[in-house]
Amino acid sequence: MSLDRSTGEAVVRSFPSSASPLSLAEQELFEAVECGSKSRMESAVLRGASLSALDFLFRSGKSCVHTAAASESSPFSVLSFLCELGADITQLDARGYSALHIACRTGKLATAEALLELGKA
Repeated sequence: MSLDRSTGEAVVRSFPSSASPLSLAEQELFEAVECGSKSRMESAVLRGASLSALDFLFRSGKSCVHTAAASESSPFSVLSFLCELGADITQLDARGYSALHIACRTGKLATAEALLELGKA
């Protein structure tokens, strides 16, 4: 539950019932992002993985960019590579948070700086 800032009313957010499960290529993309494997990320995208897919099953509606921002494995190189592949680093997750918000909220200064740098391009 969250508070709607414009009205002050409580809002219950739920995941859309239309959220489709990830394809095998998208599952591979998320796993590759988590372990920092650029070759697996590229392979997954070439096999049709959507860079904007949201994982509702294991990652609470987060995208691969959000997953990279939360990862411990070299976030700048992974985020930079995702940008090269065409990922939108400003994409919001299912709850309306950006990867930058997640990096700041979890105290990942280097990741927040990387996202700000990548956003200049």
